[in-house]
Amino acid sequence: MALFQRAVPAERLPPVLAARGAVVVVSTPLGTLMGAPLVQAAGPAATLVACGVATAVLGAVALVVRVRGRALYVA
Repeated sequence: MALFQRAVPAERLPPVLAARGAVVVVSTPLGTLMGAPLVQAAGPAATLVACGVATAVLGAVALVVRVRGRALYVA
C-alpha cells in the first residue's frame, strides 16, 4: 500500500487501488482453478517447484525489461 501511495499521485490513487482490488479478487479463484488440475496431474511438490521457477523467470524478465527501459531512456 505504501508503494502505491508513494508512486501514484493523490488524485489518481482511488482508481488505481480499485483496479488493484479487482485484480486481486479475480486472481485468487483463477489461480485455484488453474492450480487444482496441475496439482492433480503433477503432484504438490512438482507444482510448487514449477510455480517457484515461473516466479523467478517472471522476475528476471521484469528486471531485464526495467534495465533495458532505463538504458533506452538514458541514451
